[in-house]
Amino acid sequence: MTDPQDPKVAPSRGSVADEKLRRAELAGLDILDTGPEERFDRIARLAALIFDTPTALISFIDHDRQWFKARIGFNLCETSRDEAFCRYTLAYAQVFVIEDASIDPRFRDNPLVVGYPYIRFYAGRAIRGPTGQPVGSLCVIGHNPRGFDDRSREILRELALWVEAELARGVEEPGRLARTSHEGGRLVATADAGETIYEHIDRLLGVAAKANHRLAILHMRVDNLPEFKLVHDAGRARRFIGRWLNNLRNRNSDLIYIDRLSETAFIGVIDYCGSADAARRRCDALRAQAVQETRFDNIHFVFNTTAGMSLFPDHASSAAELVNKARLAHSTRRWGDRTALFTPSIALRSQRHSLLQERFETALLDGSLYFHWQPIFGNAGRTLVGFELLARWYDAQLGAVSPNEFIPLIDRQERLRRALVMNAIETAVAQLAHWQQHHDDPPDVAINIPGSEFYREDFPDLVASVLRRHDVSGAHLVFELTERSLIPSFAATAETMQRLRQIGIRMAIDDFGSGYSSIAYLTELPISSVKIDKSVVQQIDRAAQHYRLMQSIVDLAHGQNLPTVAEGVETRAQLELVTEMHCEYTQGFFLGYPQPLAQADALVAQQAS
Repeated sequence: MTDPQDPKVAPSRGSVADEKLRRAELAGLDILDTGPEERFDRIARLAALIFDTPTALISFIDHDRQWFKARIGFNLCETSRDEAFCRYTLAYAQVFVIEDASIDPRFRDNPLVVGYPYIRFYAGRAIRGPTGQPVGSLCVIGHNPRGFDDRSREILRELALWVEAELARGVEEPGRLARTSHEGGRLVATADAGETIYEHIDRLLGVAAKANHRLAILHMRVDNLPEFKLVHDAGRARRFIGRWLNNLRNRNSDLIYIDRLSETAFIGVIDYCGSADAARRRCDALRAQAVQETRFDNIHFVFNTTAGMSLFPDHASSAAELVNKARLAHSTRRWGDRTALFTPSIALRSQRHSLLQERFETALLDGSLYFHWQPIFGNAGRTLVGFELLARWYDAQLGAVSPNEFIPLIDRQERLRRALVMNAIETAVAQLAHWQQHHDDPPDVAINIPGSEFYREDFPDLVASVLRRHDVSGAHLVFELTERSLIPSFAATAETMQRLRQIGIRMAIDDFGSGYSSIAYLTELPISSVKIDKSVVQQIDRAAQHYRLMQSIVDLAHGQNLPTVAEGVETRAQLELVTEMHCEYTQGFFLGYPQPLAQADALVAQQAS
């Protein structure tokens, strides 16, 4: 196989069959001799800016000519195919680079080198049609010799894939004709070239209103699309997704529009009759088809999809509102649910979430966010050994806000989550400094750390800086991580734990028994204790299987020389049973509720006296 990057190699047009397929693909795009389009001009402008070149071109290779769809800094509309640098690019799988055309034997006598535009530097990447045939190129051109490093090649490749995506939008999506009509009792949906998703849906809504039709707006997310794209290159992934979308369109005449909204999200419009429940059943049926195996280009794959929906005209009259409400419904669905239908209660919940986020900013500053301290006792002698720090929030406008409501919400907001975690660490370390000054054996303080913070590279350094500022050892600080937060990266977990151990901090697995309960957590991670989830503990006096599960967890931990903490002990019977099992520590309402700092401080002083 010849390499067109080799200056001794001249490109051929390939076999007659190959060239026929290539030109058929080009003809199918229906793009030759069309007018300028901003969606392509934008990419060319961006390429020229990024690579600081006077010229950037998007061109297509016809039978005997090179025609330019987008041209920045270039006066010609087309050149002969024989003069085209891009004919080499078509045969090259990667980015094709000529650092100095004036000394390259393939180009030094080229009219575009010896005359206008006096090309010296050239870098191009082939543009492929929906089935993978090379139809043109995106290139940048300079008047002076220069290099083109690997990072630049990757950026040019990404820009070329963007061009391919724009081409696919014109072929794979429902039409590009400037019409939307009502024919034979069914809405016919086609789109203007360059029209945005929202503009097109708004036009559909207008036609639906005149025809007295009802529409369902479906917000569908492919949850495993990132994993799919890790395995397959961008071009194959894009073509596979195009086939998947085409399958959905071809099987559903009432799916009058579907388009890609973001990296993993798609928007569909369904023309339906009947009740809201009928629309939901129809969306469920479509989603069931979406999770069927797709086969294309030697790839077999099943997309995992979830969805939310809104209805026109019931829920709104504009595309922006309907898409947003479908997205809101989607965000509230629970795993395994049907397609989530928007309801007014979802809107109210969304408004409250927005208000909570806004008010939380104030709470961090005005003291309305504070902490309670829940005591942890040793089962031998019922001695106080430590506290778990628990966030509390009383808002002047909202009243008491449950941690079950605000913690999950804040955990999704990086800046607020970090502020809450660092506030907790600062509070704990400051109090440890006080106790170390006044007591010989201060209690431990445990803090629950979200995995998203624990895995940040700078987290151990931030903790160390707080300890240094208060001149406190980390020996009495315990960080609790749930099983689920350990799952994403086992190696990263172990590394971060080792860094924290170096400054004296101990780690505990929290809520053990509620999820995966992997033995590897106990055997391979540098943890100091295991906290058994209250869902297990609170059933041990009611169900034999929970008693046996609790005992097996305790025995498993003891086999690794790890002490255990029973969470959520609420009755004397539960306390007696966990003690009987030789569980070392207890935390729960039976021995102590979460309490303000003054009460916790008094409890420490009482034990010390």
